[in-house]
Amino acid sequence: MARVVTTPHVAAALEYCENVSAGRVVVCNQVRLAVARHYRDMERFKAKDAPFYFDADAAERVCAAVEHFPHIKGLWATHHKKIQLEGWQAFVLVSAFG
Repeated sequence: MARVVTTPHVAAALEYCENVSAGRVVVCNQVRLAVARHYRDMERFKAKDAPFYFDADAAERVCAAVEHFPHIKGLWATHHKKIQLEGWQAFVLVSAFG
């Protein structure tokens, strides 16, 4: 599934979804179902009469905002490191806020 995405966090979330669907990432059944639902929702959002839509820019803004937060515990906090989202974290935020 080749998709053209100009938003890096949305791209990371979609890459995570593709890896889960292909079995390259070991996840529980609930995550597999969440990814399948995300794909179904994305297809439904394409319909002209759909009551909802996916806003990649809104999802990207939320992810970018989260990455401005610093770590507050542990080694990374002592070095004043900011949060960097993993693919699964981007998927959670993108599917919720997109």
